[in-house]
Amino acid sequence: AELAETLGFRGEPYWDWDAFCRSDDFTAVSVCTPADRHYEHVTDLLRAGKDVLCEKPLVWNWSHPPDRIVSDARALADLARATGRVLAVNAQYPAAVGAIRQLRREVLGEDRPFSRLECLMQTKGEPRSDQGAADGWVDLAPHLIAFVDALAGGGGIAWETLRCETAGLRVDAAFDWVGAREVPGGVLPVRLVTERVPGGQPLRRFSDGEVVIDYEGRNVDGWFVAVLRAGERERITTDFMQTSIQRFIAAARAGDPRLALVPAEAAARHVEALAGVWARCLR
Repeated sequence: AELAETLGFRGEPYWDWDAFCRSDDFTAVSVCTPADRHYEHVTDLLRAGKDVLCEKPLVWNWSHPPDRIVSDARALADLARATGRVLAVNAQYPAAVGAIRQLRREVLGEDRPFSRLECLMQTKGEPRSDQGAADGWVDLAPHLIAFVDALAGGGGIAWETLRCETAGLRVDAAFDWVGAREVPGGVLPVRLVTERVPGGQPLRRFSDGEVVIDYEGRNVDGWFVAVLRAGERERITTDFMQTSIQRFIAAARAGDPRLALVPAEAAARHVEALAGVWARCLR
């Protein structure tokens, strides 16, 4: 009653998980539970015939070894394929790739391929676990890894090139991303920095060493939008979260996971990258 009064909620609350999964009142579910419950919840929903948009990361459990985490992610992707359901992850920053390319082209005056990529993502607040800097990495890096994957056109980390430093709640990871179809030579040097900060406006920054582009969310005439800024130039575009949700809805309606912004197959690869850095540098 309080939720309905405060937010105008008109849905039906469920207190029985099995009844929720069996319900015929809906066909798609957004899973926003803690990451250590994702595997269980997504498994149940896929087996119940639901399409699922899962919060990032697809799976995570601090008590599990890295290979178990990666195995669980792959198992969910396999289950989605076997059940014929759409499973996607809400790591929305791939939606920024097109607008960032356009803004960079305007600044440079030409459509020049990326030769390197640096990304900084900050968030406010204390860690949600006792894992220190690794907590912020697992929380924020899924966005950045998904962004790199989308911009590069696929690929993955060349583990022998990985270099990682931590300072307080900051993780600074550098590596070569190989198999990049959108990059001449197929290799993109990447640096990803995640950090929890005590206050102020957290930075979300993307750079190729020449052009620095900052992101911020802004309310414009009652609509929340994404704003990308490079110096005096600014580009306003649809909120990335909204794009992610719209793409999932389109994928679910068409029964085609390829329409999702981050489909399960890609999300499983992203978990492999996420866990690989954790295992080699942060554990």
